[in-house]
Amino acid sequence: MEILPLFSQPVYIDVVNLDPDVLRRAEKTPMQDMSLDSAYKKNGFMSQDTQWLSNHLDVKDIVDQHMDIYVHEALTISRKHRLQHQSSWINYHGIGDSAAEHTHVNSMFSGCLYIKVPENCGEFRLRMPTMFPTYLTSTVQPDIMESNYLNQREFPIEPCEGTIIIFPSHLPHYVSPSETDKDRYSCAFNYFLKGPFGYEDTALTL
Repeated sequence: MEILPLFSQPVYIDVVNLDPDVLRRAEKTPMQDMSLDSAYKKNGFMSQDTQWLSNHLDVKDIVDQHMDIYVHEALTISRKHRLQHQSSWINYHGIGDSAAEHTHVNSMFSGCLYIKVPENCGEFRLRMPTMFPTYLTSTVQPDIMESNYLNQREFPIEPCEGTIIIFPSHLPHYVSPSETDKDRYSCAFNYFLKGPFGYEDTALTL
């Protein structure tokens, strides 16, 4: 007997070693309060710099290496399609802060690198939209005896310092509220594929 988890939403998770100086630089990054927007209450702070990795190339090198593994080795996308960093920023969350559910537009692959992760600072959660069918549509929702990769529509990740998560940009995700008064820092990032796509009448160059 074999069950194939076909047509998946591939998510990459690993843990990297970060120099302590990365946290010091994140802490010094000028921030804007996202809670000032009524749509994002208790959404913490986001850096004014949206090219943070480009301005911290040692950290970008780490992210680039893992993006390369995810896209070119795991997904086996041809290297004629070059990965290009689009944007990146620092997120700072204090007690009660969270990240509302969202996707990343104008991007193909997104991710998050956790820089400082105190205990009980919130989970990173990926969610399949209700209207997107998996083994069932949303017409009925049977009780589940045990959650697993084949039947779950939401997946929690408990990060630690150095956790890097990469996923398709269209996949909805959010961060649950922090229950600690210690600060959490992370770096979110977006990447796109550049180069030639298709052939003849479907040819496209980005």
